[in-house]
Amino acid sequence: MEELKKQEKNNQEDSRLPDEWDLIIQECQIDAGITDLAYQHDHYLYGTPKREVEY
Repeated sequence: MEELKKQEKNNQEDSRLPDEWDLIIQECQIDAGITDLAYQHDHYLYGTPKREVEY
């Protein structure tokens, strides 16, 4: 039981540290100045009409 608690604590500590992929993604990020790019990506990539905002 004690060993399980140690493993769980180590996993929690490891999850707080950025891994290699997190660092790569941070290096590749750019500010495109478009606030709805993720939601309206079809509009910006393919010229489709913008989708209505869903709340």
